[in-house]
Amino acid sequence: MDFLKLTYFMAVAKHEHITKAANELNLSQPALSRIISQIEEELGCKLFDRGGRQLHLNQSGKAFLDFCTRTMLNYKDLQSQLQEITSGTGGKLSIAVSFPYREPDWIDYFARRFVKGHRGVSFLLDNMDLEQIKHRLYTRETDIALSDVPIIGRNILWRDLFSESIGVIL
Repeated sequence: MDFLKLTYFMAVAKHEHITKAANELNLSQPALSRIISQIEEELGCKLFDRGGRQLHLNQSGKAFLDFCTRTMLNYKDLQSQLQEITSGTGGKLSIAVSFPYREPDWIDYFARRFVKGHRGVSFLLDNMDLEQIKHRLYTRETDIALSDVPIIGRNILWRDLFSESIGVIL
């Protein structure tokens, strides 16, 4: 099933008439009839009750129309999101950290600078243990991880960013 077939079905459902829908879609009536028959065959059920030239959506047809409507709306949302991502005006950046205490000031500083420069991008900073980080990297729920301990794993690249000196004051 492709988006074009969904569009064709939605036009027939709107008009409840093959010829009117075919005119709107600039298709021949026989071609549109074949496409509707293919959809019904693919789904394994009739979508319309037929009465002469008039069609009426049956329960299966109403359920499929609901699916088509949601799918097309989701597709339009996806197109908008992808446009924002490719233009740098939207998207999400997820960073996981394994530091046992509150995030160091430098993370907060860079996070705020990033968000300020990329207003449409949502930013998520999560504190979690190393196994959670590894899992989220593998499932791509996290884009970047910061850890004070190396994370070793298949397709994980770990690099030192810097070293800190810690002293004791007596």
